[in-house]
Amino acid sequence: MYIRRTKTKTTDQGGASFTYRIVESVRVGTQVKQRTLLNLGKDFAIEPAQWPLLTARIEQFLQGSKPHQAELFDLADDLGQLLEAAAERYSTLIIAKTGTTGGFSIIRSGLS
Repeated sequence: MYIRRTKTKTTDQGGASFTYRIVESVRVGTQVKQRTLLNLGKDFAIEPAQWPLLTARIEQFLQGSKPHQAELFDLADDLGQLLEAAAERYSTLIIAKTGTTGGFSIIRSGLS
């Protein structure tokens, strides 16, 4: 699972417009395909350096895992709390979109 920045259009002044998506790679037969799990919109404010932490925590929520002890100590700062809240929100939205309440492996197996 990762976050992808996608160019959606170019303005008349030459500037580009972007949206952000949570995407997963899935093997279908011999091919690897990407599936958008959630569109985050154009106003996604989390810095790219934090994206791997965010997606890792989203995966933990989807799998029903609890954070490791070291991760709990990192939540003392504002950024950690922001990432935790975002991960919880996005994992809830992914579950609502896919229609499952099970773990991440169940979401993946729902692909055709």
